[in-house]
Amino acid sequence: MNKQLIRNSVFAAIILAWLPLSANADQQRDSYGEQIGYKALNGLANVATGWIELPKSIINVTNEHNVAFGASFGLLQGTMHTLSRTLSGVMDVATFMIPSKPAVHPDFVWQDFDVNSSYGDYFDIYE
Repeated sequence: MNKQLIRNSVFAAIILAWLPLSANADQQRDSYGEQIGYKALNGLANVATGWIELPKSIINVTNEHNVAFGASFGLLQGTMHTLSRTLSGVMDVATFMIPSKPAVHPDFVWQDFDVNSSYGDYFDIYE
């Protein structure tokens, strides 16, 4: 139990230390190292925080429609977004050596919280 607590604390510290860097997510990354580093950290963040898509979708659908629709359709939509963001993060971590832009938009679940996530451009390679 103690080892798991230490491991989780180290992982949380890495993510929290990296958060200020994600504020400049839209800037152009010039070097190969910056591109693959951003992709790897983005993938790790999406794996760790993909579950936030569930309450995000419920909140967004409830705000757009009503509580009943948010509890039903928002739950279904949130489950799909959670799986999609998490699996996209796994793919980004597995292929971080190939510099490509993130497949999930917005790049992080906490950016533009009131906007539903969209997917695509996975093979949009940096130039």
